[in-house]
Amino acid sequence: MSTPIIIITILCCLAVYAGIFITYHVVKSDFFDKKQKVILISVAWLLPIIGAGLIFSLLAEDKPIKKRSSFNLLDYIFLTAVLTQNSNSFDSGSPANYDQSSSCDSDI
Repeated sequence: MSTPIIIITILCCLAVYAGIFITYHVVKSDFFDKKQKVILISVAWLLPIIGAGLIFSLLAEDKPIKKRSSFNLLDYIFLTAVLTQNSNSFDSGSPANYDQSSSCDSDI
């Protein structure tokens, strides 16, 4: 296949996907009445890329942004590194690798 055909195919797939995406979200939205929904869906399919972008910006105002509960990946990486380092020091069997600073019971 030649490059222009691939580009046109990708743009057509993008336009169809945008139309389906906008149609689904407009139908599910409570922000618009029935007449507005018909107009928005028509615009999304008649002006695939530009219309979908404009309607998507309207839909973004409709729904509040929900912040996902995310986890900090660096915390998990650090925890894994610490646990791996500790397990390696205990596996070596050398008494020099053990932390003996808190093992003295004579201070009590």
